[in-house]
Amino acid sequence: MLAAVSQLGFPTNATPDYVLERRTILQMGHVPVQIHIMTSITGVDWENAWESRQPGEYARVPVFYLGRQALIDNKSATGRPKDAADVAALQAKLRP
Repeated sequence: MLAAVSQLGFPTNATPDYVLERRTILQMGHVPVQIHIMTSITGVDWENAWESRQPGEYARVPVFYLGRQALIDNKSATGRPKDAADVAALQAKLRP
């Protein structure tokens, strides 16, 4: 991953050990064009995140997004008011 980040032109002094630590966030770019690579998220383990992934595109590049239920689980676990509002909106879209 660090080699890919470097190939994209983002210099990093991060080591593999740093990246493998839980709760690590690599931030690249500057607001409003910024990418965050997180090694873990609240409320969802790696297996669930990977199994729930949904294919998509970002700027015509194939990517994977977190599945809807895993996203709801993550946002429910944060305790932030904005995430609670997002959960309500996501759940409303699930109702017929």
